[in-house]
Formats: sequence, C-alpha cells, structure tokens
Amino acid sequence: MKRRDFIKTAAAGIGGLSALCARGQVAVPARKPLRIAVIGCGGQGGRTLLTEACKEHVVALVDPDNSRIKAALEQVRKTAPSADTSKIKTFADYRKLFDVMNKELDAVMIATPNHHHFSPALLAMRHGIHVYLEKPLTHTIHEARQLRDEAKRCGVVTQMGQHGHSNEGCR
Repeated sequence: MKRRDFIKTAAAGIGGLSALCARGQVAVPARKPLRIAVIGCGGQGGRTLLTEACKEHVVALVDPDNSRIKAALEQVRKTAPSADTSKIKTFADYRKLFDVMNKELDAVMIATPNHHHFSPALLAMRHGIHVYLEKPLTHTIHEARQLRDEAKRCGVVTQMGQHGHSNEGCR
C-alpha cells in the first residue's frame, strides 16, 4: 500500500467513527481516574506534580520528611476539596510503597533529588506501573538506557517531563 492510500483510508475510517460517535451510535466507556503515587513531596513534587496528580486520584505520598508529607496532604485538600485525604497512604521509603501497594497503583510521579530518579522508576516499571519522571531522567546515560529497555520489556508508558514547559501558560 502506498503512503497516500494509507492516509486516505485512515482518514476515511476516522471520519466514519467520528460520525457514528456524533450520532450517539458508538458508546464511549467512562474512564476511571488513575491511581497515582507521588514520590518526593518537596519542591516540584509537592507543588506542581501533586496539583496535576489531584486531577486523577492520589492514593499515596512518599517522602522521608514527615513535614513534607503533611504539607502535601494540605495541598491535596486545597486542590481537590472533595478528596478524602485520610485514605491517602503515606510512606517514608518508596520501597515500602511498592511492597505494600504495587497492585493498587496505576502510575507514579517521581520528583526525588536528581541523582535518585533511577531506582524508584526501575522498581515501578518492574511492578508494571507507569512512570512520570521529573527532569533529569537519570544521573547517567547507562541508567537512561536501562530505563528505556525496562520500560519496553515491562510494557509500561513512561515520560520525562520538564513541567515548566508542559503547562497551559506555555501552550
């Protein structure tokens, strides 16, 4: 098949589905909110990423500093007043998070210190959990290649974000 023929066929198919959806003949299933854990509740994790995570369903917070956990819970209350913060589990160590909740997580957002992005991301992937990592992706090129290979092997979606350029203001 030629490229032009493929594009024409794909466009026709999409157009047909769009017409059916517009007429209400194709039901679009409701989407459940993602169950997200935020690992690293200071700076970037406690403000920017947590605010975005509240658009889904925050189920866990991880930070070794208890005062940051408390501040993050307060941020959840402000951002999502209907959220029941008493149900959000808290951990001082991300390894405990994965031991206790690996089956209850869809994704993690990681904003730990720069040199410590690799380990929680690798553990999440090995548990089949999708990963959003704040920049920089890893501390070394070798670690970045390991994460790439692990994500492919585990079939998880990953993203490295430079959140300052992925908000509405920049769009």
